Amino acid sequence: MKALPQSEPLTIVVTDLIDHGLISVPTTVFGIHSGRRIEARLTPEGTFVYRANTYSSPSVAAGRAITTEKGISSSRRGYLSINGWKFWRVICPDGKIRTLADIRDQLLSC
Repeated sequence: MKALPQSEPLTIVVTDLIDHGLISVPTTVFGIHSGRRIEARLTPEGTFVYRANTYSSPSVAAGRAITTEKGISSSRRGYLSINGWKFWRVICPDGKIRTLADIRDQLLSC
């Protein structure tokens, strides 16, 4: 019996959200941690700029930003493990505030 070909898992990256017009860039993204608002800049290239440092991953950007704000780290890698897709929020072109995860889910449902 022949094995069925396995399809590649669908991967969505931040630039997909930008390319589909779900996020207008450049823009400010923000998250709340321990009652504090943390902001970064989302660029047209899909990178996150926080305190002059550029990150290609929303999760690394969130982890580094929170670690910097708190002045701590929880692991040998030097920053907290955070799901950046759920942490970062953005004001969408329709005026609503959504997490990157919500916007990604919107794109997947199309």
